[in-house]
Amino acid sequence: MSTALPTLRQILDSGVLEFSPVGTVELVLRFRPGRAGDQLMTNYAETPLCNEQRITMLAQGGHQLCATVHHTRELVWMLQAQAHLAEVIAPAHLRQELQLFAAQVSEQYRSSTA
Repeated sequence: MSTALPTLRQILDSGVLEFSPVGTVELVLRFRPGRAGDQLMTNYAETPLCNEQRITMLAQGGHQLCATVHHTRELVWMLQAQAHLAEVIAPAHLRQELQLFAAQVSEQYRSSTA
């Protein structure tokens, strides 16, 4: 008897893709207006972070994503990699973590010579 492969929703719900979850957070991201931000937003629309993810268009341009996700190291790495296109609005502690990361990277490039 063969079993069907799990759906994307089943995989997301199972938590199998997460690295050591700390708990869930209400993530709010604001995507930079323009082509690159729109492309990243489209990636999230096509491959959602959770079943209840919502993406809305903002009056001032760009989009906002709201999703309940597990706070994992993998999530932080992903947000760090996309920090130039997606700003963490909430939760406040995750926003502060990304602000610290950005400041450290900026300082590293300011103080180092190639």
